[in-house]
Order: sequence, then C-alpha cells, then structure tokens
Amino acid sequence: MGWIRAKKAGKIRSKKGGYNRSTYINLFMDARQSDQTAPCHYCKARVTASDFVLDHKIPVSSLSTRQAIMDPNNLVVCCRSCNILKGTQSYEDFIKQKKETHG
Repeated sequence: MGWIRAKKAGKIRSKKGGYNRSTYINLFMDARQSDQTAPCHYCKARVTASDFVLDHKIPVSSLSTRQAIMDPNNLVVCCRSCNILKGTQSYEDFIKQKKETHG
C-alpha cells in the first residue's frame, strides 16, 4: 500500500532507470530527426518519445561504480525489443548477432 500511496503522490516516477529527465531528453533529441522520431541504435526501427528506452552499451552487471552506470556515454536510444534481446550481452556480441541475423 505504501508504494501505491507514494506513486499517487508523485514520489515514484513512471519511468524507471534512475536517470534524470534531461538525460532522457538529450539522448532522444540527439538521435531524432525532423519527423519527431529517432532510430533504434541497434535495428534502426523508428521510436517515438513515448516508446523508446535507454540501453547500457556495457551492461550494468559488468560495471562496478554508480558513476560508470550513470555515464551518458554508455547509453543509447533503442526500442524495447532490442533492449530485451540484448539483455546482459556485451555491446560487441549483440552488434555481431544483429549483423548475422539481419545481414
């Protein structure tokens, strides 16, 4: 019940990830084009401001410090399906897998 009360009071954000709003906005704005969408970093599908996610190129499980986890240079804009497919794979392994799968 405490979580529900905190959510209704606006103390819990609807987007998880721990990044401040400006990080999400800056990364999306850097990636977007004139049509108000941005390409998924991995599959190039167009994502909108309401359906993109941030992915860690180097998985959080491989990082040791909060500073490294929160580093914007380790984040890319992507679609949910690529984020789920990548999971805890390394960036290089996932890129290689995507190239093998999609030519």
